[in-house]
Formats: sequence, C-alpha cells, structure tokens
Amino acid sequence: MDEKLTAYCGLCCANCIPSCEELFALVDRLDQMFGQLEFDQYAKLKSAQHKEFEDYPTFLSVLRQIKNLRCPVPCRQGGGRSSCEVRQCVQSKGLKGCWECKDRRKCTLLDRLRRIHPNLDYHLDLIADTGAAQRFEKRREHYVWQRKGDLEPVAPADELRQPGGMWRIEECMDISIVQASPDDAGEILALQKMAYQSEAKLNDDWTIPPLTQTLPEIMSEFETKIFLKVVCADKIIGSVRACRISIFGFPMR
Repeated sequence: MDEKLTAYCGLCCANCIPSCEELFALVDRLDQMFGQLEFDQYAKLKSAQHKEFEDYPTFLSVLRQIKNLRCPVPCRQGGGRSSCEVRQCVQSKGLKGCWECKDRRKCTLLDRLRRIHPNLDYHLDLIADTGAAQRFEKRREHYVWQRKGDLEPVAPADELRQPGGMWRIEECMDISIVQASPDDAGEILALQKMAYQSEAKLNDDWTIPPLTQTLPEIMSEFETKIFLKVVCADKIIGSVRACRISIFGFPMR
C-alpha cells in the first residue's frame, strides 16, 4: 500500500470513513433518487400511518451532511481539514510525521484523535520502527468501536499472544512489577483505554472518564498517586495506581 496514505498524525487515510468512495457514491445516488421520486411527498403520505416518516426531513438532512464528510484525497495531498493543527505542527518542525517527534507521547494535539483511534500510539511506534510503507499489514483497528475483545496490547508484542488473545504464559514468565514514572503515562493511558472498551460497550457509553482522560490529566496524577506497572518483554501489560494518605500522622499507601 502506498505510504502516501499515511497521514501526518500516523492514521491510515484508507481506513477513514470520509475516504470511502463507495459510501459517498451510494449517498449521492440515494439523494438523487429521493429527489426524482419526490419522496418527501410520499413520506408525508406515509406519516399518517407510520409516525417514523415524520422524521424524513431530518433523515434527508443527515444524508446530505454525510456527503459533506467526503475527503477525496489523502492528507498528504491536501485532504482533511486545511486548519489541521497536527499537520501544521509537523510541517513547522520539518518532520515527515508525528512518529519522528520525540515528544509525541505527551502531545496534547493528539488527545482528540486518541479518544477516537485507540491504536494511534501503537501505529506511531510501528511507523517509527518499520517505516510508513511497511506498517500497513501490521496495522490494527482504526476506530474505537471496531476493537474486538476486552484488551489488546498497546505495543507490537503480538508474538506473546495466542490467536484467541490470551497471553502465552510460558513466554511471559519474566514479569516484573515496578513503580512507573511520568514517562510511562502515554503507554499506561493507552492501555487504560483499551481495558475499558468492554465496559463502554456494555453500557453503550463512550464518555466514561477512563476513555476521555487526557495525557496531561493522567500525568498530573503522578504528583499525588503511586503508579505501578506490570512489565513483560519490555512492554507494559498492566498498571494500578494508589493514593498517598495519612492516618493519625502516619503516612500510608
């Protein structure tokens, strides 16, 4: 796959819904057909028996808004928002993409994308390791609702997992639990967002705090909390945090 399909932020343009030409061809055709059939008049007629048809004007408005989502060319060829802050930042630094930035894990410009694309940091690490052209066959789910299972690794450690998603215990015997530092915040946050996918899906609520927490917010917690991380094969596969408190003048954790 052409490396030009890799956006400045590390996303694959081909996986973005606005680039789906088949979708927009269908939407255009449907809109034209509704007009030719004067379906608005038919909807008024049917609304006497089926109240749902009263919402036809709203449906048509949504359909036409979908047409406005279309992005005909990849990011690197001028697609996307012209005011994209990420693109402006990358170009101002003379970089090929966010994967070349040493501060990408702490970048607040990427937080909005992280909420929608939970594998963003994994993909940026992958591109940094293998290059934009080689990353496509190893890329993971694009959108948060496409994720399968309760937990996926946040780094390229697939060799430690069985097809069903379970960790191969014999390959993970060398596990350590140590105190985490603010430098681990990005990976811990990504892991947190992976872990809470099942809860969000169960409750149909993608706005729960573990999924909306930003990198600056979790980094601020290091000032008041102790973070522990579970490390296997140099990858963080688990994390817990606890508060420092004192009872009767005795510090406790």
